[in-house]
Amino acid sequence: MSLTDAQWLAWLKQTDKNPTAAIQVSYDNGGGTTGTLYISNFGYIDPYDVDGNNYKAVIVNDVKIRQNETISVMESIDIKVEDTSLFDYVFIGQSLTIYYGDRTWPFSDFRQIYTGKIADFTRKPNDYATIIMDSNLLQTWLRQTVDITAVDYELYESVDYPCGIGANCFNIRPIRLSSTVYRIYWFDPLISSLVVRKNGVTQTLTTHYTRALYTGTGGEYSGVTITFVSAPSTTDVITVDLTGSLYNTASSAFNIVGNTAAKIVPTAIPNNFSSAWVNSDIGYVWYEPEPFEKFANLVMSSCGGKARLNASCQVQPWSNPNATSPASRNITQAELLQGTLRIVNKSNPWRKSTLGWLKNFYPQTSGVDSSVSEANARLYAQSYTYSILDSSTWDAYPNALSVETETLITDYTDMVNVSEKLYGYDGNVRIDVEYELLYTGIYDDIGDTISITTTELGLSAGEIYTVVQNDINLNSGVCTQRGRT
Repeated sequence: MSLTDAQWLAWLKQTDKNPTAAIQVSYDNGGGTTGTLYISNFGYIDPYDVDGNNYKAVIVNDVKIRQNETISVMESIDIKVEDTSLFDYVFIGQSLTIYYGDRTWPFSDFRQIYTGKIADFTRKPNDYATIIMDSNLLQTWLRQTVDITAVDYELYESVDYPCGIGANCFNIRPIRLSSTVYRIYWFDPLISSLVVRKNGVTQTLTTHYTRALYTGTGGEYSGVTITFVSAPSTTDVITVDLTGSLYNTASSAFNIVGNTAAKIVPTAIPNNFSSAWVNSDIGYVWYEPEPFEKFANLVMSSCGGKARLNASCQVQPWSNPNATSPASRNITQAELLQGTLRIVNKSNPWRKSTLGWLKNFYPQTSGVDSSVSEANARLYAQSYTYSILDSSTWDAYPNALSVETETLITDYTDMVNVSEKLYGYDGNVRIDVEYELLYTGIYDDIGDTISITTTELGLSAGEIYTVVQNDINLNSGVCTQRGRT
């Protein structure tokens, strides 16, 4: 049976253990048949299973895993190849998974600590090979589509712009299909609200126009068709505000990325965007083909986050978390190799944060009707609405920063929440410390909150850190970690 977290950590702390890495390497023999190569740094055979796999000690260098805020990846390993027919097989793109435990344990007690995709399997002299893992999987996932709107549905076989997704998309210019008919396409099965303006003047439903949902033959995507009662002139500027269903209460900002990716990115790399991270009204509109990577990064950065590839080979959301109690575990002086912490970075705090929100998807610098108020005329002309958080706390700090960030946030309350979240983090000095642990760092994951208690270094009350880097050597057990206040 598998160990509990407490049992796993207790074993890592033991001095009388016999650790080993049991590694499974998948391959394709070129004929459509897959197989598994079983290798190890120190060797392993399940002592409780007479039919257990023989993980041969053919790895000739240290097995190391590098983890940070962007990626988890195993560094390259060199192996002795006993069966030379393996050189004819396909390893690139296949999976490699590391299990870790004691050589005296049944395999069922081993912990899976890493899985990834193989980038290269290179033959070396004397029947050796180098296995290199794919450290660009995150970018691969983001770049698998060149055009976010290049979807093979009938809806996009003709005119397919503008199209968009999300909530409260402001001042979109629809495409003109005829003298009276305009349309917007949408990555969303529902349109929950629509405001139509002509030259900045709000139009009244039924009096000035009628609206109807538009759905492609496959029913995969929808849009809205606007038909004017009286044809606007060719010089009139028609703009709309539109809200779909994939926002806030229905889905977090990251879910929008995940939902969109599921529709347009055929990939074997899973994502765990299902759990809510930041619920914010996010909206975006395309007037021309754009990479999915640009869209995904815009959405995630709008909430002060980014994507990372975790040790389970999953794309997951990541943000800069405040290191606050309670900690997942406490590290004592006895666990610190060399008994010391090194300060490796001290961030410059933000003095002022300017957040751009409510993106204007068609700034109108001219052509606004004279009846439109001056305030609205300015609103329709500016690219973003800006909000400023200013603090005098760091006025005397020589390197305090003034930062401007433009986002896809479309709701005022969400803007305030995200602005305070960003400023609450970056408006403070953050200190990165580095330290070494023996084996116990294998227990920690990126984003875990730990406390370090050491009277020798003046941390008798326990200092709280978030793990932002963890370089693990599975042969020596040395883990070089970086924690951030």
